[in-house]
Amino acid sequence: MTVVVDAREDFTLEAFRRVSVDRENVLIGPAALRVMGEARAGFEHLLRSNPNGFIYGVTTRSGVEVGTAVPPEEQRSYALRFRGTGRGFGRDALDERVVRGIVFARLADFVGGHAKVRPELAQRVAALLDGPLPRVPLDGQAGAGEILPLMHVMAAVDADLVEGEGMALINGSPCATHCARALAMLPPCTTARSWGPCGRA
Repeated sequence: MTVVVDAREDFTLEAFRRVSVDRENVLIGPAALRVMGEARAGFEHLLRSNPNGFIYGVTTRSGVEVGTAVPPEEQRSYALRFRGTGRGFGRDALDERVVRGIVFARLADFVGGHAKVRPELAQRVAALLDGPLPRVPLDGQAGAGEILPLMHVMAAVDADLVEGEGMALINGSPCATHCARALAMLPPCTTARSWGPCGRA
C-alpha cells in the first residue's frame, strides 16, 4: 500500500500510522507537485530580482553568523553546507518507525509550497521511505533545534541542492512533530516510555 499526499490536510494521524508503523511508502500527488513547482519558481524570481535581500540561510549565513551576507555567486554552493552527517555518540539509535515519522513530518512542510524546495527534491525525500533508513543516534545530540538529527536523516537524500534547499531540509521541527503525533496515537493509560514513540523501541 502507498499513502498519497496532495496537501497538508492529507497528513492525518491515520496516514502517519500507516507510514511510521505499517511502513507504507509515500507518493506525492500531482496537485502538490504543481504547488511546489509554482512556489519554487516564485522564490527563484524573488532571488533573481533582489539577490542581496535578506533571506535567512540563503543570502545570509545561518545561526550566529546571520549578519554575514552570502554573495550571489556563492549562494548555491552555500546550500551544500547543510549536507553531511550530524554528530552523536552512544550505541542507541532511534527506532526506525521514529525516523519514518520524522521523514513524513518533513514532507508536510514541503507539499504546501512553503519550503522553497523543488518538487524533485521532495520526491527524493519521500523515496527515503522506500528502503532502509539512516541510523540516527539517540544520545549525544548537542546542537541547536533539530539540526543534528535531521542531518543524519537527510544525508541519505540522493540529490544535488540549490539555493535555499539545504536549510529547508534541516530547519524546523519534524522530530518534535513526530513525537506529538505518536503520543496522540497512544492507547489510553499507556505511557510514552512503555511504547517509546520518541526513542527506543
